[in-house]
Amino acid sequence: DIRTRDYEVEFNKILTLDSLEAISYNESQLAPNQIIKVVPKIIAAIEPEKVYENDVQIEIFDASNNNVTNNYQINYTYGKIVTLKGKLELKTKESFFLYKEGKVYSDPGFISDEGINLPAGFTLGYEDDYTKVDKPGVYPNVVTPIVFDANNNDVTNKFIITVDYQNLIVYDSNN
Repeated sequence: DIRTRDYEVEFNKILTLDSLEAISYNESQLAPNQIIKVVPKIIAAIEPEKVYENDVQIEIFDASNNNVTNNYQINYTYGKIVTLKGKLELKTKESFFLYKEGKVYSDPGFISDEGINLPAGFTLGYEDDYTKVDKPGVYPNVVTPIVFDANNNDVTNKFIITVDYQNLIVYDSNN
């Protein structure tokens, strides 16, 4: 009997299963001078919070390196491979405006280009979080980022998002 192990893999990373660490088994079930090798398997964790079956397979070889796997009835119990949430670090831009009474302020280019680590196949959007100001001053340039997959589905909940909010600076238009 072969039991494959459970793994957690960081989103957008590759997990290579190619060693005996990927399985557990009872060596006493093998004939003398026979060894088990894991057939290499690569898991590309391209979707956050997804569960894969660890269906790695094995082969058994004798002392002459002949494949004798067919001499055995192998029962597998598969473990799970869980892709963790994606991590996304964003920074808003520092923006400047002149104050006009009754105007709502927002910077549509809210995200700085530096440090965006969004994986391929995903796009970044945002909700219109307008900063309402009643006088000149310095306010946080707050936005709500939204992550979309290749099918334009909102998958924001599959990411841990941290945002470094920069300033929205509103100057007095009378000066």
